[in-house]
Amino acid sequence: MKDNKELLTAIYSHFPDSTNKDETMSFLITDCLETGIDYWNTKWPKVSNPDDEEHFYGEKVWEDVKNGESLEFGDEDESGTLNLENILKALEHLKKNSPDTYQDLQDENWDAYTCDEFFQTAVFGELVFG
Repeated sequence: MKDNKELLTAIYSHFPDSTNKDETMSFLITDCLETGIDYWNTKWPKVSNPDDEEHFYGEKVWEDVKNGESLEFGDEDESGTLNLENILKALEHLKKNSPDTYQDLQDENWDAYTCDEFFQTAVFGELVFG
């Protein structure tokens, strides 16, 4: 199993044109949480710094995940885990199986559908919700 540094390097390699790969991932996670998953997600995990009013919830989620935390998302029937290993698996899966979505992620040109597909794949390993 790879350590956090190796996982982050592998994740960041999927964004070759990004000048700030950490910021790109923070924006992606924030956009996923704010636009892509609210129709199915009812589990909003606590983050390590909930009183920090200078950062969006998604930024806090990314910081926790980046630091090795595993956070649970889903609803009463389905739940899954967001962590670095699953994010890397999702990017590799989308590269192979959903090249248009993967290209939108690489180009930092995502929308709610792209965010939803990425986040579900990262949390569940596949699309679970319509």
